[in-house]
Amino acid sequence: RTLPHEDNVDLSVPGGKNSGRTFYGMEGKYLGIPNHGVYSYVLFQRDDSDEDPEDLTRDYDYNSEYFGLGAEGKLLANVRYATELILETGDSVTSLTQQEQDVTAWALDASVTYDVQLPTQPTIYGEYAFGSGDSDRSNVTNTVNGNLAGKDTNFLYFGYLPTGYALAPRLSNLRMLKLGMALKPLEWVRWFRDLTCSVDFYRYMKEEPAGGIFDAEASETDRDVGYEVDLTLSWQVLSDLGLTIEYGRFQPGDAYPRATNDASQYFSVSVTTTF
Repeated sequence: RTLPHEDNVDLSVPGGKNSGRTFYGMEGKYLGIPNHGVYSYVLFQRDDSDEDPEDLTRDYDYNSEYFGLGAEGKLLANVRYATELILETGDSVTSLTQQEQDVTAWALDASVTYDVQLPTQPTIYGEYAFGSGDSDRSNVTNTVNGNLAGKDTNFLYFGYLPTGYALAPRLSNLRMLKLGMALKPLEWVRWFRDLTCSVDFYRYMKEEPAGGIFDAEASETDRDVGYEVDLTLSWQVLSDLGLTIEYGRFQPGDAYPRATNDASQYFSVSVTTTF
């Protein structure tokens, strides 16, 4: 169940800062194939959120089921892969007519990682992720400005997928391509042997050009959401002390109007200690 203080994913619900959802499911994994693992799961989500104050004119319930199938393992000695396909079903309520409609949505996440056997331990990786969208939704999480009519094909989820520092979009009505590289440039220096630098490139596209994404400013009927470059420096200074510096720059594409297509940036410095 969601925590009492956790925000509701649907912020159009009156008092939406308080979420009340119940989750239950099961997962199984098969390990009989050497160097590979195959798994599947089913997850049920039931919306028990209360309105505060109660809205007698509108229903906000969103109930969903998720059926997942995935695999992970090694293609070669230094090449790892992971892939997962998800079908979402359920029911939601249309924004204007307040009719209950079926939800049928899809998502896919697939990645490949190559550990290069060279000094500085370089790693090269790529990832493709996809979450289906709905052409008449301007908001991918809310009932208000959500599905207008017919089947709701927007993928709405309650987990987390890293999608970049600056834009950080939800995987709803979105296609994402990620390419990156990480290495330890000073591994031969004792104090810096656990310092890792990485650079990631993201390319974002809408699945349904007329639909919205998590960033409401991407309101144009165009697939091109834009691209982002992220830089990360992670240093395990001591066994109980770590430093992380993150920087990201997102350049909007043609899905953004001219008035809101300025680049956005993200910068973070964090120190972590354990005791």
